[in-house]
Amino acid sequence: MNFFKAIVVSAILLTSIQAMAAADSVAIFHKPQKVVVLITELGEGERLQTMMNYFELGQTMMVTNAEGSIKLTCGRKQHSASCTFSFIPGPNSTIENRTLWASATLSELGLTSLDDIEITFKSSNLDKFTLNVSGDHVTFTAAKKLQ
Repeated sequence: MNFFKAIVVSAILLTSIQAMAAADSVAIFHKPQKVVVLITELGEGERLQTMMNYFELGQTMMVTNAEGSIKLTCGRKQHSASCTFSFIPGPNSTIENRTLWASATLSELGLTSLDDIEITFKSSNLDKFTLNVSGDHVTFTAAKKLQ
């Protein structure tokens, strides 16, 4: 009987873990004139929460670079966070072949950091978005899976 209970408890735990993983979502929308990345995560200590803590942000973030080619909007609650990253072509952002590369200084975005950091998000479709901070520079890369 104890063996049966152990199997049932294991099945419940595995189901719970899979359900939690499914609560995160990453979507990359690509057009030649604009790339939008939407990320939503549930849970404390997740990557978006970590990013907002890293930049010493409160519950919301709304920043745009001087030329308007990079726009970041994030919001969070205790157990969830959501961000929209929008990019249009400009002197510091390139969109081509279903990929994006954009860069700005942290000071231009009104952000500060003490350490370097890299955070990567992947969708179930194998789309990928990476935010990389090195010194006073932040670089964003995104790629849609080529079909």
